[in-house]
Amino acid sequence: MEIRWSFSMGSAYQFHSWRVFVVMCALPCVSAVVALTFMPESPRFLLEAGKHDEAWMILKQIHDTNMRARGQPEKVFTVNRIKTPKQIDELIEIENDTGTWYKRCYVRVRTELDGIWLTFMRCFNYPVKDNTTKLAAVWFTLSFGYYGLSVWFPDVIKHLQAEEYATRRKTFEFEKVKDINFNFTLENQVYSNGIFINDRFTMMKFKSVTFEDTLFKNCYFEDVTTLSTYFRNCTFMDTKFFNADLEPYKYSRQ
Repeated sequence: MEIRWSFSMGSAYQFHSWRVFVVMCALPCVSAVVALTFMPESPRFLLEAGKHDEAWMILKQIHDTNMRARGQPEKVFTVNRIKTPKQIDELIEIENDTGTWYKRCYVRVRTELDGIWLTFMRCFNYPVKDNTTKLAAVWFTLSFGYYGLSVWFPDVIKHLQAEEYATRRKTFEFEKVKDINFNFTLENQVYSNGIFINDRFTMMKFKSVTFEDTLFKNCYFEDVTTLSTYFRNCTFMDTKFFNADLEPYKYSRQ
């Protein structure tokens, strides 16, 4: 069975391995950004900003949606009282006239941090303590799982691709190739105990090709690039190399 980790949209767009993973991970973020553009402001924010009519409309929209879900669309939305959140500006209250600017900034920052800390500690008080603990455990598990997938999943895909790539490898044994001009890419092939006589390898690429116990006689290599290509126990007789990246560790001369 052949396994391919890829996704294609016609011939112009093709995604392989980690690209599919990145696209799938980006979908929730993109969806959240799109959703935020259509999400109205909260009534609390509108009340703090003095936009009472807009806050009232948002509350009415929430009410109508809930009533339709309950099967009571005819119920009329009514408001008896709206309590506006109280705002305290520490920069004005503390040494507004005589205090220095950096002292006022320090007081404001300290006040904001104290407020954040008090709000955080309220999450661990009754009656929300149990819910906070459960949500913290779920959030930690999701974060740890996401980190594990981001590290482990690409390696798994790479391993599966390597296995699938190996199953498509072509093997040639005791082949005799004579007077052939190779000017195309050779990929994922193994040549064993073969003979190449008067062959030319010009402006081409070897990709994942292995030559084992192979004889090259009167051959010519020019403008050749290699990737994961090796010449093992090969014999070169009257063979010339020009502008070829065949490093010593890739071949041996006998």
